[in-house]
Amino acid sequence: MASPQGDSVLKAARDQTSTPSDNIGAEAKPPSKTAKIYKKPKQKPPMEPPIPTIAIFYGFLLVNTLAAAFAPIQDCDEVFNYWEPTHYLNHGSGLQTWEYSPEFSIRSWLYIVIHAIIGKFGSLLSSRSTAEFYAIRMALGAICALCETRLFSTICKTFNPRVGILFGIVMVFSPGMFHASVAYLPSSFSMYTTMLGMAAFMDWRGGLKTGLGMMWFGIGALVGWPFSGALIIPLLAEDAVLSSMTGDVSEIVFRYLDGVVRSLIVLALQVAVDAFFYHTVTVVPWNIIYYNVFSGPSRGANIFGTEPWDFYLRNLSLNFNIWFLLALLAGPILGLQFLLQGRSATRASSIRSMVFSSPFYLWLAVFSAQAHKEERFMYPAYPFLALNASLALHTVLAYVGSSDPARLVGKIPARLKLYVVGLCVILAIDIGVARTVGMISAYGAPLQVYTPLQTQEFAHTEANVCLGKDWYRFPSSYFLPSGMRVKFVKSAFDGLLPGQFTEAKTGFGFFPGTWLIPPGMNDQNIEDPSKHFHLTTAIESGAITTMSSLALGTLAGMLEDWQQFLAEHSRIILYSILGISFLIGAISRVFAPGKQRQPRRANSPDLEKPAAKRNGSNFKAPERKPGVWTPIDFRRPDAAPYPDWDVHTTKPLPYRPFKHGPYHITMGLRTMQWDEWIELDNHFLKFHDLKARRIEERGDKCCRTAPEAFDGAVELLEEL
Repeated sequence: MASPQGDSVLKAARDQTSTPSDNIGAEAKPPSKTAKIYKKPKQKPPMEPPIPTIAIFYGFLLVNTLAAAFAPIQDCDEVFNYWEPTHYLNHGSGLQTWEYSPEFSIRSWLYIVIHAIIGKFGSLLSSRSTAEFYAIRMALGAICALCETRLFSTICKTFNPRVGILFGIVMVFSPGMFHASVAYLPSSFSMYTTMLGMAAFMDWRGGLKTGLGMMWFGIGALVGWPFSGALIIPLLAEDAVLSSMTGDVSEIVFRYLDGVVRSLIVLALQVAVDAFFYHTVTVVPWNIIYYNVFSGPSRGANIFGTEPWDFYLRNLSLNFNIWFLLALLAGPILGLQFLLQGRSATRASSIRSMVFSSPFYLWLAVFSAQAHKEERFMYPAYPFLALNASLALHTVLAYVGSSDPARLVGKIPARLKLYVVGLCVILAIDIGVARTVGMISAYGAPLQVYTPLQTQEFAHTEANVCLGKDWYRFPSSYFLPSGMRVKFVKSAFDGLLPGQFTEAKTGFGFFPGTWLIPPGMNDQNIEDPSKHFHLTTAIESGAITTMSSLALGTLAGMLEDWQQFLAEHSRIILYSILGISFLIGAISRVFAPGKQRQPRRANSPDLEKPAAKRNGSNFKAPERKPGVWTPIDFRRPDAAPYPDWDVHTTKPLPYRPFKHGPYHITMGLRTMQWDEWIELDNHFLKFHDLKARRIEERGDKCCRTAPEAFDGAVELLEEL
């Protein structure tokens, strides 16, 4: 019943297939010779997550929704470079930074327009402008949850479900992700696309998805932050090295061209949108790179502040605690596993794991070498950090969980090892949640202090709200009534403050503030005195309403009540978040669809190896009498449908009947997955007709079933 392709499949399976339960690498079905170097040639059914994907999505969404509601704005760039331009598009007023001046144009309006559209839908829910603010944040949280779920599912199917579970824990309980998930920043947008790009490069099932991965990384680099494109370098290098080893140049050229064309389409859309707003053709991603890298010592990122080389080490330790340490150790741990593992499948898995762990090291090294450092610069690499930590911990657990009495770790009681590992994980979770709650309680006031201004008493008040030395804590014009404007009072800050988008309308067309050159802007962070508001003169002339008239007592009382509430209930909030998370996991376990388990017979004794010593006595697997088989009831699991299969168009899989490198003769029985018994392609009908004709011509000389094997043959046909 087997075709020539089937014979080569069986031979390759005997030579290469290995399915240890602790394998960490991806197991996929690539259709090209390139993938064969890493991947064993047989495709296993994808390993499904132990928790339903929809439950995982709800878990991510719950945490991101809490972040959208309570996470403080950590970076003033988020307010003045993104929230304020969005407020201008939707409400006709807002603060303008020099980056949005047509003279410099190093911010893309396409990124702003996307969020302004979401904000418009949010305005349908309430007349308050804060409804738009939180609607945009909620949308960002939902998008992030979708991306996290996509990557989680791919990790479970490609690496191992336990790696996926650990990845989910890191993403959910890390303070860094709590803030990055809903931050209105290009680096957060690049983090979303990084997760989608990682999933595309990981998943080799159905063929290499280099073009799709390049597109996602390209969107993150073009629409979001250009420097995030560096994360793709190790992944493209892997693709190029494999292609060079197989001589498969044409395929990789086509895949690269596919990704480049997709990215160029996105770039063309971006240039068109920016040309509409700036009234000039400009390539914003290049402007960003040129200013930050090639503009000279008097310009560039360093004029906005510098930090010591260990800034990111300290920052990531706070935001990811134990997980950051594991992420740093992932490379050495995987390298050690590669050197110690003898099985080729596990070694290949380690190589793939090391490939996906390398972008984090590249990113950390490059940005640690830069003098100008900010927390948000790490956002695009957060998914790689979480993956590194998950791979490292999974590898350690695979070793620690060994019950081999020949190893020292195998002599440690399993319950003790479980307690130690569980304590470390719970400690990491508690530290992360405690820091998250602490950040909310210590820095959440700016989102609440302007609440009295949103009452009916001030709904139609035309006045100025003056900001002094804490101007960078202003949460955006979404928290002010439509008639109020922000003014800056001279303080110790001696850099360039934002100006105002022009509110001229008649005779200037659409959004004149985006293309009219504002006064007093420069790209050297030189102070412009015209942006200072003279407070004394303004009060005397009645041009400003003082804070006493804006219910200063109400604000102070509200702030005091808020701080008292958090101080009294911080522990309740902490344990509530933990309880909800564990409740989701428990419910998912209860309602998860049951999995069919294949019945297993007792192992036959291994005559080539001595019986292992366990608890001081000889331990042997239960023996059975040779030739005796106890019948059992069994039903073959339903086969998973092959994607886009067609008996006329699906080509044979290009299996390699040998391994790359030195050839060693090996023999042995290996596990073979149910769905891999028979694989049909567009040669099936031809082979079937040929065999049917030969059987008709030669009869029993070609094909015969012995009487004693007849029942087994019938059972096999029933399975097929």
